[in-house]
Amino acid sequence: MTPPARAALLVVGLCVAVLTPRSHAQELEPRLWSNLPVGANFLGVGYGFSSGNILVDPSLPVEDADAEVDSLSVRYLRTTGVGGLASTVDVLVPLSSGTWEGIVEGEPVKTSRHGMGDPRIRFMVNFVGAPALRRPEFAKFRPGTIAGASLQIILPLGEYVPSKLINLGSNRYTFCPQIGFSHTFERMAVEVTGTAWLFTDNDDFFGGSSLEQDPLYAIQAHLFYTFKPGLWVGFDAGLADGGQTVVDGEPGTSIEKNTRYGVTTSIPIDRRQGFKVAVSTGLSTRIGADFTTYSIGYQYMWGGANEAPTSSRSRSADRSSRAPYSWHRTSRVPGSRTSKSGRSGLESRARSGGRVARVIFTPSLERHVSAPPTEVAGSSVREVLDRVFHDNPLLRGHVLDDRGGLRKQVVVFINGQMIDDRVALTDDIVETDEVFVMQASSG
Repeated sequence: MTPPARAALLVVGLCVAVLTPRSHAQELEPRLWSNLPVGANFLGVGYGFSSGNILVDPSLPVEDADAEVDSLSVRYLRTTGVGGLASTVDVLVPLSSGTWEGIVEGEPVKTSRHGMGDPRIRFMVNFVGAPALRRPEFAKFRPGTIAGASLQIILPLGEYVPSKLINLGSNRYTFCPQIGFSHTFERMAVEVTGTAWLFTDNDDFFGGSSLEQDPLYAIQAHLFYTFKPGLWVGFDAGLADGGQTVVDGEPGTSIEKNTRYGVTTSIPIDRRQGFKVAVSTGLSTRIGADFTTYSIGYQYMWGGANEAPTSSRSRSADRSSRAPYSWHRTSRVPGSRTSKSGRSGLESRARSGGRVARVIFTPSLERHVSAPPTEVAGSSVREVLDRVFHDNPLLRGHVLDDRGGLRKQVVVFINGQMIDDRVALTDDIVETDEVFVMQASSG
């Protein structure tokens, strides 16, 4: 192989190894600085497909260099609190399968790789506007301006063969400090994140060469619109600059101010799970991977916003809340909470960890059954309504259908916001919430 051909392959290899969309600097990560309840766990699985050209210096004997890469990733995230500030720890493990091909000095060249890429671990803390909150307090949280910082470490554990130019692993550590902020305006929000990618050396690159790389800098901005909790669309843009490579003391390639843009949307299934779909492409690419990437991800959440505390005292309180409703029976009027013993039962339940909500029914129900305002304890809409129906069973048929979900003409609001789950009624209830049950008129 002639020296120009070897140089050309080396450039292509560097483009694949450090300049593809999966090389992180050009990844667009929306809603990075959102606040989450302490104790929540997120498990996600994502699939991405990237394809496009690899652009190199026109003076090199390389033509039609392109690639197709399929990637599968598994991610786990845990929310915590550090010094009263909301923080998260997440781990991501990628698996990839790709094909790279082109023409070097008139000869077709093609190769493929399959296996695990370098896993990542990231610690993040929001130091402005996002206190560490558990479920009851978090339900009342309204985001404004949030600022935070993170440190991501990419570990050299992916598949790497020193004799191969193209690898899925990098055989070096990468440290990625980030700082950013977001601001919410009612349904709209903006977010800006700056990132520096700091690379250690790879002293066993392509047959024993030494690969060094200067810091790579990136900035990304996002604009979101939220239609309802969990359902939003975001417009993304990113700019990356730097990353000059040096192989055995000889300068190599640089990203040279490549830009990308894209669209991301989140589609909820219910309060615990949902999908995220995204597409991004290059707006301007001087040297490197000019790829279009399509991705879809599934995420499941548990704990935090959906589970009660697990201390022994809380478990005891939860058992008592599921016991026969002896304190309900002290009321002589169905649904009322005016007796002395009934009120003391409510106060005792509130002290023991229950959540007392005020339930109000639409006046149109009064034409069919007595439905005065009442106060009951419960951690979800289901628990609250079940306790109301325990004392006033005639109400159940006017609110719920035969399967236990809301009837078509019934709508439930919590503090003026319509609930998400009309079937299982799992929407959370916090102490002092007001639950309004409305029956729409027909005819």
